[in-house]
Amino acid sequence: MSKFHKLVVILIVGIAFASYAFYLNPGSITVNLTSDWAVTGPSAIILMVIFVAGMGFAALVALFFALPRYLRERKLENREKQRVKFFETYMAARSYLVSGEWQKAKDLWEQLILRDPTDVIARVELSRSLEISGDYKAALKVLDAARAAAPESVEVLFRAAELNLLLKNKTAAVDNLALILYQQPNKLAARMARDLSEELGRLEDAIEYQHQLDKYGGDKEESAFMHTHLRFQQLLQAKPDDEKEYNKALRKLVKSNPDFAPGISALAANAVESGDIAEGAKLLMQAGKASREPRYWLNAAELWLADDQPERAIAAAKAARNDTDGNARIEAELNLVQLYIALNMLEDAEHSLSGIDKIAEAENVTVRKENRQRALFLSGMCKNKLGETQAALDVWRELSATQLALPDKKRERLLLSAPLSPTLSTP
Repeated sequence: MSKFHKLVVILIVGIAFASYAFYLNPGSITVNLTSDWAVTGPSAIILMVIFVAGMGFAALVALFFALPRYLRERKLENREKQRVKFFETYMAARSYLVSGEWQKAKDLWEQLILRDPTDVIARVELSRSLEISGDYKAALKVLDAARAAAPESVEVLFRAAELNLLLKNKTAAVDNLALILYQQPNKLAARMARDLSEELGRLEDAIEYQHQLDKYGGDKEESAFMHTHLRFQQLLQAKPDDEKEYNKALRKLVKSNPDFAPGISALAANAVESGDIAEGAKLLMQAGKASREPRYWLNAAELWLADDQPERAIAAAKAARNDTDGNARIEAELNLVQLYIALNMLEDAEHSLSGIDKIAEAENVTVRKENRQRALFLSGMCKNKLGETQAALDVWRELSATQLALPDKKRERLLLSAPLSPTLSTP
């Protein structure tokens, strides 16, 4: 039934009720409203007016109490509708984003922002869409508007820091992280601010951020290393012209931190520069034991080889193999193979290469792709030197096939690690 028909029915019922009331109450009555004011009229009309007035008064009272609740419910309903609409638009924009349709995602976020310019979530997501499309400056501009709407939003500040890093603006990124640490101290922001400050050469700031990281419960071992590392960087940054004074400060640092491999390596470099090969090699082996990184032993072996002491070079390479574990031990074994080939000790090289898988099994690790490629490369060199042309050709084919499957960056690292260093190129 339509609203018009309902209204007609109500009107007919009202007229019928009024007619019936007149029929039952044909006389007149007088109603005194005040001492001086009285109303006389048909009793049916008077009764109906009093009834309607009472109903009207009751309706006004009900409206007075119910209207705020009604308005509140309407407001909540509108908010819920907006929330549902936002969620639907949000999901649609995310779907476009993951499917690579950045423009469609961007359009949906812009629609939400037009509806509510203070919608921080929409601005943050719009910045992500612009970032993925490669427009970092526009993404940062959108975030600037979000920061104006919500200056204390940690998410917005983190996004701003990420975008500034993409734009190579490390100083602005550190400023964003500093605001985060003021608003909501946390380990991630402190660690990022520390590393960026170090890259910018602001070592005092980096040390301060490290102190903050310590307060937030950072790893104690990492903290001790970073404090020493930053002091070492300060020493390098303010390196005095007087070499003796520099060595004295460096030795003091290493003495108080005997396991700090970069400091020990710096002492080794100073010893080599002064002509003391033996001391330099000794310090490099000390750095290797402290860090368990094969590269330090390899550097020591290179020093001995350059000093025409191949026996000591081999001893240094074997020490690395014996004092490392996991994939580091495999790397040390490959360094030894590289040394064997440089010294034309080809049978020893082949024997070591054949034991790589056994080492991996004993260490309960999987040989990394880079090390597997390097082993193939060294095997090919070994077979070439032995005159096994066909076997060498098979190795080169295998190496070429596997290298094609590697990402460019990994292939580049392999090629950098595979060639012999200049000091090892002379038999």
